[in-house]
Amino acid sequence: MSPSAIRVMKFGGTSLGSADRFRTVTDLVAEACATHRVCVVASAMAGVTNLLLHGGHVPNRDEADRVLAGFRARHAEVVAALAEDLGEKATIVREELDALEAIGRRLLHGMALLEEGPPSVLAQVSSLGERAACAILVGLLKARGLAPRYLDPVTHIHVEGDPLQARPKMAEIEASFQAVRAEAGGLWVLPGFFGGDAAGRILSLGRGGSDHSAALAAAALHAELLEIWTDVAGLYSADPTLVPEAFPLPEASFEEAMELSFFGAKVLHPKTIPPVRERGIPVRVCSSFDPHHPGTIIREEVPPPPSGVRGLSFLRDL
Repeated sequence: MSPSAIRVMKFGGTSLGSADRFRTVTDLVAEACATHRVCVVASAMAGVTNLLLHGGHVPNRDEADRVLAGFRARHAEVVAALAEDLGEKATIVREELDALEAIGRRLLHGMALLEEGPPSVLAQVSSLGERAACAILVGLLKARGLAPRYLDPVTHIHVEGDPLQARPKMAEIEASFQAVRAEAGGLWVLPGFFGGDAAGRILSLGRGGSDHSAALAAAALHAELLEIWTDVAGLYSADPTLVPEAFPLPEASFEEAMELSFFGAKVLHPKTIPPVRERGIPVRVCSSFDPHHPGTIIREEVPPPPSGVRGLSFLRDL
């Protein structure tokens, strides 16, 4: 392993669902920093994006205020529980969260006044959860003595098109990360789920877009490995909620992972694979709840499974 090797670690909403989960993520990142340069890509805390997007459709100011109160309470509870961990960084984190809440208030009250939610505004509202989670995570990492640099997706994840289903512009993303790769520092934090267009406006990559953000960052950084940290120990042979004897797959090919995710396996977004496959970057799907489990390694070439079938997935109500 080269000392300059880069590892991208994406953490989903359940991995950041509480103060204890933030501590676990911080421990995992600190451990990774001992051997790699690390880019952390974070989702919003579990449930926050749904809260905000429901707020994006509210018809009046009072309901908008209830959404904002929920947003504030969810993050304030975590910061309060992490006060000892954050130390003097807690004040900065609270100020950043207050600023994000103020942005949310302006946007949600504007939509309440209009009685509609324009896609361009909904894209901005939906980004607040990732930005809030990253504010807490950056504060925790700094309190641990690390030196993370926040990467703004608007200036690094270049996108175009539909504000709620934007298309990445890979050549421009590569160019924007070139300077990042050349930096002396070795830890970056990037909010997932959104990017920016040529005018500097926030555009969303769509639901599940944080996986896609991580894959784009991994490809642009020429990463050695992309890790998708979630609440299950890898890709399963079948849906474990329906098939009790289902088990985590130790490995799968890029093609198999794309098929399984496209046809119903929820653990990995289908758009995650193409950017890393093109560069030959393996993907590890693993659990932040069981970090010592090896999870599933996804790469181009894997031996065929003994049974002839890697896994089963399906789409409900087809």
